[in-house]
Amino acid sequence: MSAVNADVAAEPKSQKSTALRATPKRLTSLAAFLALAAFYALEHPYAGILGDSKIYMGRALADIDASGVGRDLMFRLDGQSQFSLFTPAARWLVAHLQLATGAMVIAAFGGVLWFAGAFAFARQALAGRAAIIALVIFAAPAVYGPDGLL
Repeated sequence: MSAVNADVAAEPKSQKSTALRATPKRLTSLAAFLALAAFYALEHPYAGILGDSKIYMGRALADIDASGVGRDLMFRLDGQSQFSLFTPAARWLVAHLQLATGAMVIAAFGGVLWFAGAFAFARQALAGRAAIIALVIFAAPAVYGPDGLL
């Protein structure tokens, strides 16, 4: 028997697959994370292309259609879009998807990044139930009332 085979044979079976085994604690943590992510997604629905997103999506259209929308002075004299990573990403999405679908993908990606950042912060800054409570607060809507007051 070679030395490698002897080491593998001597290794206890409980240590071989510990990383792959789904323990009740891991399953509970995964279920809690998925429930909070679903709560976040339900409480922050996609509202459409509103506010500043009209400018960003218009910039993407202007870059794609230089002889149409791109002729508008707002886009021809724009001096700041070239400094953002968002501009080429939005342009690529709009070129490969429909405008509304591209905007929805951008909004969903932003929500995923925000929730992942909140999750990472809560795990580092707090422990146990305090982290879970912080995540529930992060996932809750930041508005109240029927008109979405801040």
